[in-house]
Amino acid sequence: MTDPIRDEGQDVNAIRDILFGQQMRDYERRFGQLEQSMAEQLEALRSSLTGQREQQQTQAQALQDSLDALSGEMNQLRQELTTSITDQIDALQNASVSRADLAEWLRDLAGRIDGQ
Repeated sequence: MTDPIRDEGQDVNAIRDILFGQQMRDYERRFGQLEQSMAEQLEALRSSLTGQREQQQTQAQALQDSLDALSGEMNQLRQELTTSITDQIDALQNASVSRADLAEWLRDLAGRIDGQ
C-alpha cells in the first residue's frame, strides 16, 4: 500500500516544481553564469597583475643597472679629479719658490746691489 502522507509530499513537491521550477532553474543558470564570469575576470585580473609585476621588476632592474653605471662613472670622475688636483698641487709646489730660497735669493741680490 502507498502511504498517503508520502503521496501528498510528492504532490506538494510536484506543485512546487510546477510553480517555481522554471524560476529556480533560471536562477541556477544565472548564478552559474555569474560564477563563470567572476572566475574569468579573476583569472584576467591575476594575469594582468602578474604582467604588471613582471614589467615593474624589469623596469626596477633597468633603473638599478642605470644607477650602477652612473655610480661607476661618478667614481671614475672623482678619481680623475683627485688625480688632476693632486698633479696640479704637485706642479704648483715644484714651480713655486720656497721662502728660504726666496730669502736667500733676495739677500744675494741685495749684496750685489751693495757691491756695485
